[in-house]
Amino acid sequence: MNVTGLVCGGEQFDVDVIVIVMATGFKPFDITTEIDIAGAGGLLLTEAWKDRIESYQSIMVHGFPNMFLMMGPNGTGLQSALQSIEQQATYAVGAVERMKRENIVAIDPRRERVDAFSQEIEQRFKGTTHGKGCSSWWFNEAGVNHSIWPASTVEYRLMLADIDLADFDVVRTFDHADHHTEGTAEG
Repeated sequence: MNVTGLVCGGEQFDVDVIVIVMATGFKPFDITTEIDIAGAGGLLLTEAWKDRIESYQSIMVHGFPNMFLMMGPNGTGLQSALQSIEQQATYAVGAVERMKRENIVAIDPRRERVDAFSQEIEQRFKGTTHGKGCSSWWFNEAGVNHSIWPASTVEYRLMLADIDLADFDVVRTFDHADHHTEGTAEG
């Protein structure tokens, strides 16, 4: 996807794209094997996640503006997946609606906010079976748990209750209907 539409199989489709939904199925460790997902500057998700799979609040990835994940890293686990998915969808729709209202063409989670989220998750797992002591599908080969959420569904829903634009690099335009990329980057 670029500012004028969708690129698929090397072919450009100039369409007014608001949302693209891609369902990859359940792959807790490598969702990138079925399709190349390219972010800003052509960065591939496989490259971004080669050393560590991480996200901003389990729903966005630094370097991949406007890409929202459902069931992303640490996005659910030992609670109802349906409740997590519902909140993730609510968050994504709310973000897109706010972007439209405020003439925002791109939001990209700041690197330091992704790092802070990853560190918080890691700290919360320490001393629990979610972080060590058992063999499970939620650990990758390096023993990192990037699959499940370490707290309650209520806490997860509260975390995703509203978008905080201070956590993002924001690009605005004054004429988003024409897809101008000029504007200012906030932050």
